[in-house]
Order: sequence, then structure tokens, then C-alpha cells
Amino acid sequence: MLLTDRRFLAAHMVAFAGMALVAFFPGAETIPAMLMLLLAGYGLLPAIFIHFVLKESIASYGFHWGRGRFFPTLGLLILMITIALGAVWSFLSFTDAGLRYVDGTNIALLRGSFSAFLIFSALSVPVLFLTEAFFRGFLLGIWRRYFGIWSVVLSVVATLFLSWIRVSDVSSHAFFGEMTILAIGSICASIIAFFSGSYLLSFCFFFFFDTLSTVFAMILS
Repeated sequence: MLLTDRRFLAAHMVAFAGMALVAFFPGAETIPAMLMLLLAGYGLLPAIFIHFVLKESIASYGFHWGRGRFFPTLGLLILMITIALGAVWSFLSFTDAGLRYVDGTNIALLRGSFSAFLIFSALSVPVLFLTEAFFRGFLLGIWRRYFGIWSVVLSVVATLFLSWIRVSDVSSHAFFGEMTILAIGSICASIIAFFSGSYLLSFCFFFFFDTLSTVFAMILS
């Protein structure tokens, strides 16, 4: 049983500690502080646990470029990108919530300043990398061994739950838009990571997806 599996329980204690550190640690209002918390909670804590407690390689938790053949993996990546971007464009273009989201102040700021867009894109790299390492690398790697394909669902739910905790204080329109786009990206990223075994690929997908989703919102605003 899972409740008597020490490996399962220890991994989740580490995961909860990492998420709590990122979500609730005080004084993380500045960008450097936020990045340090992400590095500690999503990067160092799971890596130390994997290496020193589980005594396994970091590569066994997705730190590689895929365990399958090149063309099927590439096809999966292209398929998920196409589905995700099509879903986001439809959401932003044809729903009331999407139209209200593109009129938000954050999108207007990025649209009015190319330098702000570049800074936003640059800052998203370490944030997305560490987030993917944690949710699509560490957690998905643990859950895959116990739950199989259902680990994809658990990965998406965990990502949305933590994001809900962190951004639930924003306006309702911006919150719903952010969560909808995040849900689309998380579903596709989790599928990529599950079938390829690589969170490096899911990171590449999410960076491309996040950047183009922002561009879509800027175009439609």
C-alpha cells in the first residue's frame, strides 16, 4: 500500500516542502527572491533527495532529451504545440473571458514596450525550467511509477493548484485567463514529459507555448 511505502511518502514530503517554500515563504516579492525560492524549492531540494536519499541519477527523472526515437518524439512535440496554440487562440479570440483577458493591464504593458516583452521572456526561462523540473521531472517521475498514465492528470492538477494559491489575489478576469492558458499548457507539457520521459522537452514546449500565447494576446489586445 502507498501509505506504507517509505519511498512514496518521503518523496511527497519533499514535494510538499518544496511547494510550501515557494508558495508561502515570506519576503518573496522581488524577482531575485522569487528565483532563489524556485531554485531552492523546485531545484535543489528534489535534486538532493534524488541523489542522496534515493541514490538515483537525475537523468532518471527527465534530465535528458527523450528516451524514444527521434521522429515519433518530434511528431508528439509538434502535435502538442499545434493543439495547445490552437486552443489558446480559440480561447482568446472567441470567448468572453479570453477577450477580457487580452484587455488586461499586463498585456497592454507588454504590447506598449518591446523591451518589457523581452525582459518578460528572459525571466520566464529560469521560472519555466525550474517549474518543469519539479512538476514534469520530479513529481511526474515519482507518480509515473505508481499511477501510470494517471500521473499526467496529477501533474496538471498539482501545477494548477499551486498556481491558484500564488495568483488568486489578482482580478477575476486576469486570474481565469491565466489559469485557462496554464491548464492548456500543463496538459500538453505533461503528455510530452510522460511519453518522452524528458522534462527538457516539456520545458522547450512550454517556453515556446508561453511566448506565443503572450504574442497572441498582444495581437488581439
